[in-house]
Amino acid sequence: METLSSLILIFIGAALINNFVLHYFVGICPFLGVSRKLDTAFGMGCAVTFVISIASTLSWGFTYFILRPGAPIPARIWSLLGGDPETTIDLSVLSYIVYIFV
Repeated sequence: METLSSLILIFIGAALINNFVLHYFVGICPFLGVSRKLDTAFGMGCAVTFVISIASTLSWGFTYFILRPGAPIPARIWSLLGGDPETTIDLSVLSYIVYIFV
């Protein structure tokens, strides 16, 4: 029962409080631009959902596999170049640049 209430709270938070169209400036242009016709508004909503899903997935992948301290890809490259495999490489300083590019 506790997990169901947690899921309901997450859904309400995502749908009403942290909604890109209603809360963030990113969603204002699609909402105002195509909200007069249902077909175009639905298409724009699907496009915005697709782009946000892909961008967040790519950002998570870059953060988890490349940028975080001890990430597997930089550690593997470092060991292939002859570095100490026990060395922890921290590329988190590059996260702002990656988020701008994604």
